[in-house]
Amino acid sequence: MESKIKLVFIAVILSALVLGCTSSEKVVKTGDTVSVDYIGRYTNGTVFDTSNATVAQASGIYNPARAYAPFSFVVGANTTIKGFEDAVTGMKLNETKTNVTIPPEKAYGDYNASNVKTVPVETLTANNTNLSLYVGEIISFNDEYVYIAAAGPANNTSKVVYMSKISPKAPYSINYNPNNDTVTLDYNSPLAGKTLVFDITVVDIKTKA
Repeated sequence: MESKIKLVFIAVILSALVLGCTSSEKVVKTGDTVSVDYIGRYTNGTVFDTSNATVAQASGIYNPARAYAPFSFVVGANTTIKGFEDAVTGMKLNETKTNVTIPPEKAYGDYNASNVKTVPVETLTANNTNLSLYVGEIISFNDEYVYIAAAGPANNTSKVVYMSKISPKAPYSINYNPNNDTVTLDYNSPLAGKTLVFDITVVDIKTKA
């Protein structure tokens, strides 16, 4: 009887080992399309972004024009910051990581003063166009993007910056300096130079075919 009990016990152990070795639990890897829910904070605890509408409302950053939903990206496609991608790689479906700390060099980089440009404004004349409606905006005029800094007395002229003369990409912020008729354009991300902290939950993994 004792030998039979030992044999049964050994069989149970072997079955458990076999089942463990053949487990096909999904984990995130390069090439997968992964969807995650997340909360992003500064190191002082302030929430700056989230995929969760309830968290956004509670944090005072809710935007009714935004669709709050899981964030999807292809791992390894460089469409999100390196530290975030590194954190998600290897995670399992429905797994949550909290307090994932990402330094600037793996997030949006250091703040670079050379990415701030101050340029003089030019005068644009547009007959039969009320340019005062577009002050503070970038608009397409004669197939060229211009920033409308200020409208003239009759509203058919404006002080503008021709954006294509500065950079092919749009700045994160633009400020008109009326005292000297210049515009300051900042191409640094608002998150540049900041250490970011994330809570991340993997909600879907689609393996590349």
